[in-house]
Amino acid sequence: MSLSTTTYYAMPCLYSYEEASSYEASIKPIRGDAEGYKPLGRRDQKWRHIKREDDGSIAIYEWGSKELLRYLPNGELHIYDVSYSNKASQHDVICRVTGMSCETEAHRAWIHYSGGVAPLPLRAAQVWDRVACKYKAGPGPDPAPAVFVRNALGTQWVMPNPPTILTHGVNRKGATAVRARYASGLAYVSAIAKLRGDDVPRNDEAAAVFRDTRLASLTDVEATGYYIVNRYIPSVRSHNFDHAFAADLAALLGSADPGDQYKAYVWLVRDSYDNEYVPKTAERVLMMHHHDEWLTKREAPAGKKVIDRYRWAIPTQA
Repeated sequence: MSLSTTTYYAMPCLYSYEEASSYEASIKPIRGDAEGYKPLGRRDQKWRHIKREDDGSIAIYEWGSKELLRYLPNGELHIYDVSYSNKASQHDVICRVTGMSCETEAHRAWIHYSGGVAPLPLRAAQVWDRVACKYKAGPGPDPAPAVFVRNALGTQWVMPNPPTILTHGVNRKGATAVRARYASGLAYVSAIAKLRGDDVPRNDEAAAVFRDTRLASLTDVEATGYYIVNRYIPSVRSHNFDHAFAADLAALLGSADPGDQYKAYVWLVRDSYDNEYVPKTAERVLMMHHHDEWLTKREAPAGKKVIDRYRWAIPTQA
């Protein structure tokens, strides 16, 4: 959610380390606060605060235990993306404090600086501490921050080293080779989808097909419940269909056993409960499982916004 006008304009504009340092020194800590927080703007919103670190840098925090912005004595400004999806308020903070606009597109935060646009590096996810009732640092190291400095005139933020953005495109030869290895399974699911027409498998049929394997641990009642079944054989475009599920489904699709191929069909049709889309859904699974063959990396010009339309097919750690 975006910030209210009152909250937005209560925050200062800090266009340099000197301005951030001067502002931090002028703010008194919130009376009675155990952490000694100095609010950034409204004093009734201590979760948004400014702090002078031991190294002399000035950090701005927004909810979490890790800073959103950091001003360094050498004139650098470091910015991170937040590790959750609702970024509107964080973008408002960045815009008001630094003067650079920010937006979310394709699940990434993009910041506009003088001369270009760049994605903000995503921090490792933070963990909610139920005892302390606040976020704490999550596992895994953070990437290098986005670094900005003022231009020679001191009027705009520039990015000395904009990041190289890698995107992916279809490798036609690789995709053809993968399809060839799964030709039997692809032909089977396409044929049965066409044969069944409007007759689409429902939960009871899925339960019967996978009762001896993926749903073996469920009771008879659980094995017909949509939300429970979708944990074990999720639709391909659901948020929890990861590369491990893609590997299992690809194994069924690549099997020479008609029984396994039928299981692959039943799983694929759960994507939309429409037989028409089964062939395309099967290719989506193969693209995920064989992304290293099906896709090829491309380097986009630095300073330009380029959306990787196939990013969903690549494992998060890749």
